[in-house]
Amino acid sequence: MADAEMPTAGGARRAAWNGHDFYAVLGGRSREECSRLGFISAGGGEFYSKPLEALFPGARVFTYKPGAGYVGIGRVLARSVPITEFKVASNAEAQLLLLEVPGLDARFREFHEHPQKREHVVAVEWIATKSAKEAVWDTGLFANQNTVCRLRDQDTIDFVTERFGVPKAGGAGQAPDDASPSAV
Repeated sequence: MADAEMPTAGGARRAAWNGHDFYAVLGGRSREECSRLGFISAGGGEFYSKPLEALFPGARVFTYKPGAGYVGIGRVLARSVPITEFKVASNAEAQLLLLEVPGLDARFREFHEHPQKREHVVAVEWIATKSAKEAVWDTGLFANQNTVCRLRDQDTIDFVTERFGVPKAGGAGQAPDDASPSAV
């Protein structure tokens, strides 16, 4: 298919993006905590947190844990917000600020008063997760150090969704009509 790939600055061909799949690095964050509380995050400066702004409600995110592999597939529920504004369900009726969650990893509180360095958080509904010991990895799968980027590698998407038991088609991860994906 002639239009399936886009030329890059160096003349190499780059696969077209499907419009809804993203790659995100968890870094040193606990996959268990992110999964239990329904989010992904990044902080330490705008270089790390700004890429989260590319995620939009309905997008699908493949989360990668360095040194382990892919540990989760989720659906984005809301755009990125500063950690000082992010709320999680504490019971059926109430919400609690993430910073008020007992036992929350100290890294999230480290720069919470510093507007440029504080964590930014994206609400995620997890479709499937695995522990770091069960992470999905194989030679040739896509991985890089960017906080978030468009996942264009169809072989990686197929391999990871199969290993997680997640359907490849049927609208999974489709962006709502009113969502406008940002460039990454």
